[in-house]
Amino acid sequence: STRAYSSQKRNPAGLGTVTAARAATKLVKTVASEMANLANDRNPFSFVGEYCFQEPDHLPTPVSNRILVGSARHAAAVPMLRRLGVTHVCNCAAGEAQVPSDQFEEHGIEYMAIRAIDAEGYPILRNHLNPILEFVRPCMETSTLQKGPEAQRGRKVLLHCQAGRNRSIALA
Repeated sequence: STRAYSSQKRNPAGLGTVTAARAATKLVKTVASEMANLANDRNPFSFVGEYCFQEPDHLPTPVSNRILVGSARHAAAVPMLRRLGVTHVCNCAAGEAQVPSDQFEEHGIEYMAIRAIDAEGYPILRNHLNPILEFVRPCMETSTLQKGPEAQRGRKVLLHCQAGRNRSIALA
């Protein structure tokens, strides 16, 4: 014997079979289109750009009173960097983490980019520690020319990578 099923049990959204099929077809086409766009794109991280240029919902993590660690979103939030007193930004994921490096110069922020690879066994300290130390050194020294609150505040550096979880932390 054959059992009759109500459309409510099989289709909880209450969509007719034709409507559900159209919605599924549209979803499949959209996903296929997005995957093709990613496959044809030279930079598979380009979709991150729009996300990165929104101000983050939390501050970069302080490692010391002069060193902050964060993500590409933190680096892209130039007004936030200014409020925090950041004078130097080091992009540890150049080529992957897209940041508005042209805006740094406009705001008096020094910028450095290195291509540290996010892979197990990559000699990140051997390959990149010395250049970063040279870049960070001015932030660690207090200028004798500064007076008042500026001398107290000093300089700060933001070390960032794409997500702020691996390369930037290893180099901090």
